[in-house]
Amino acid sequence: ATYAADYINGHAAVLFNGSSDYLQDATLAAGAPDTASVTAFVVAKVNAVTGTDYLMSCQDMVTDSSGDNRLRFAVDGTQWRHRVGDGGNYDSASDLVDFNWHIQTVVSGQSSNLTKMLVDSDVVMTGTHGTTANCLDLSRINLGAYHSSPTNGPKDYANCYIAEVLIYEGSLTDTEIEQVHAYLDSKWFAVDSIPPAAPMGLTATAGDGSVSLDWPDNAENDLDGYRVYRSTSETGPFSLIATAVGSDYEDNDANKGMVYFYTVSAVDTSNNESADSDPAYANLRIKGDLNGNGTVNFLDISLFAQNWYDSNCWYCNGADLNGDGQVETGDLQMLVENWMISIDYGLVLF
Repeated sequence: ATYAADYINGHAAVLFNGSSDYLQDATLAAGAPDTASVTAFVVAKVNAVTGTDYLMSCQDMVTDSSGDNRLRFAVDGTQWRHRVGDGGNYDSASDLVDFNWHIQTVVSGQSSNLTKMLVDSDVVMTGTHGTTANCLDLSRINLGAYHSSPTNGPKDYANCYIAEVLIYEGSLTDTEIEQVHAYLDSKWFAVDSIPPAAPMGLTATAGDGSVSLDWPDNAENDLDGYRVYRSTSETGPFSLIATAVGSDYEDNDANKGMVYFYTVSAVDTSNNESADSDPAYANLRIKGDLNGNGTVNFLDISLFAQNWYDSNCWYCNGADLNGDGQVETGDLQMLVENWMISIDYGLVLF
């Protein structure tokens, strides 16, 4: 059997390969649970079914040579199966077995010699534990296979994961069973609701009808990727345009003559999404064409003047032409260099 720390929602479990893996404890002390009054829970996931495959097989192999004192969880084709004491095999309705994680429960003796099996919180079958005199103390527990006696080897191996096994001496009530289910559910199946950190350091570089985005990697272990958002306004709204596995993206659907604003978010394997990164923008216009009409003229000078000597700004309504966070003589020089140039954004190559 193979142990790993991340088989079930980042938690530990044991993988049984369905052909040779099993675990056994043959040292259970006298006074171990009497199957006439017992409750057992198994947190497990079936990976494949080859016939009748045993997730757990417990028997008294010391004083009961016939092995009548059973406590078994199994799958038989598409059916769940349980067997308690010297009672028979009881199967669920067909087509119930799937390949998801479940909490399986068998309780014996809630009422007379009756037994029942639950998968999660649903009762899937009922049965009996047979003759009470044959419900002797358990002495041996096997996981991942069926083991009928000390002289016979294991067989009917299960291809499955098992995360936890609980065996209670006594018949728990339905309320107590639900309490154990709630404990196991919160322990093994709690949904991760913590989002990754927002990506930082986003940059956007304009190209010839494209924009190259880049940002530092996030450090979360459960990171699944990133979402890229774009807007034509610095205040949004921003629309999702792509998902990215790595920390870069090439926007090849960018049009010349436009200014685009971008943010990115990080997403983890539980689909938790971070807050958006700080925005970055890419200007696919000629320097100085603030209104995007393809010509650098007095209309742009008027817009430029409205932001003159703004400092600590980000986009500055397009007037920060050199990207240093302020509107000053360096930006004016860039505007003047393109004065009265007219460009067809449908043809020009930047």
